[in-house]
Amino acid sequence: MDLEQRLMFRIGFLHAQVSGIFNALKHILRGTEDWERSRANMAFIESEV
Repeated sequence: MDLEQRLMFRIGFLHAQVSGIFNALKHILRGTEDWERSRANMAFIESEV
């Protein structure tokens, strides 16, 4: 592999890592939103009983 190919490979690899981290963060944020919502629903159900 010449220098240009190695550079492109490294950039592609870094980009994949970064987008993977962002996707994980989005899932975590979405998960906490869902958790807050379900916790609010549970509190509502308990208050109804």
